[in-house]
Amino acid sequence: MTVNYGGVGSGAGRSNLAAGTTNFGVLYFPILIGPITMAYNLSGVNGLELTPEVIAGIFQAKITNWDNSAIAAINPGVHLPSTPITLAVRSDSSGTTQNFTLFLEKGAGSAWTLGSASTIKWPSTARASAGNGGVAQVIKSTSGAIGYVDYADAKASGLQFASVKNADGNFVAPSIQGASASAAGGHGRGCLPDHVPDVGPGI
Repeated sequence: MTVNYGGVGSGAGRSNLAAGTTNFGVLYFPILIGPITMAYNLSGVNGLELTPEVIAGIFQAKITNWDNSAIAAINPGVHLPSTPITLAVRSDSSGTTQNFTLFLEKGAGSAWTLGSASTIKWPSTARASAGNGGVAQVIKSTSGAIGYVDYADAKASGLQFASVKNADGNFVAPSIQGASASAAGGHGRGCLPDHVPDVGPGI
C-alpha cells in the first residue's frame, strides 16, 4: 500500500476530507499558538510600527503608498519612501487568513469591512499565493510588499516584520515569548492576532 501525503493548507484539507477526496486527515487540537507577523519588504526601513486601523486601511487598498500620512504619523523620524504598497495574501483557504481577519475585526473595529473567514475577497491589486511559504516568497521578491505570514515562515525566509499596537496601547513585535504570554491568558498583549490562536502546523 502506498500512502500519499499533500500539505494543502487547513481549508483545503477540511474540504477534501468532507468531500471524500482524501481518505484520512489529521485533526489538530489547539495545544499550540503561533504569532502571525506583518512581514514587509521596504529597503532602509527598520522597526516599522503599525496600528490595526492602519493595517486595515492597507489591506483594503485605502492606503496605497508607504509614505501615506497615516503610516508616517505613527513612525515619526522614519524616512518612508513613496513606494507603492503591494499586498501579499493567501490564495488558498487558510486558518492564518481567518485569524488575521479576526484580529482586524476586533482591533480595527468599523475600519475593517471585509469580514473574517478562511478566504477573503481581497482588493484586485493584491498578489495571492498558496501557503505561508508562498506569501513569504512574494514579500521577499517584491519591493514594497507587505503580507501576513506565520512567525516560523517569516523567520525562515529572513523577512523583517512590523511591531503592532495591541489592546494595551503598546507596539509589540511578534515573538515566541509573546505567543506564550498570549496562550497563558495575556490575550494578545504580546502577539498578533489578539488572543486568537493559529493552531497546528501548515495552516
